[in-house]
Amino acid sequence: MNSFTQFSSTQRFSSGESASTRQQLEQLWQTPTTQPPTESSTRLKRFGQWLLQSLTDSDQVRLWTKITPTGTQWYAYDPKTQGRFAGHSELELRIWLENRHR
Repeated sequence: MNSFTQFSSTQRFSSGESASTRQQLEQLWQTPTTQPPTESSTRLKRFGQWLLQSLTDSDQVRLWTKITPTGTQWYAYDPKTQGRFAGHSELELRIWLENRHR
């Protein structure tokens, strides 16, 4: 016999008390417990929101590099103009970025 069975079999309530107590216990059992957010969970949530916004913000130019056997390859994409860049130097990339606004 487990402790719950032992407890329930030794308790004696009138029929009104038993139903009320059972309803209270069932309500407590079904009520989700919520804890206040911790500092780390708040920071993680803010970081996730920032990351999502950064990855989906359609107006910003996206820049990335790829390391190849011949050196670094620079890439860029401008979603506003749908312009693309691929080059072998950071200087070429800077010139492409500056010429977009002319």
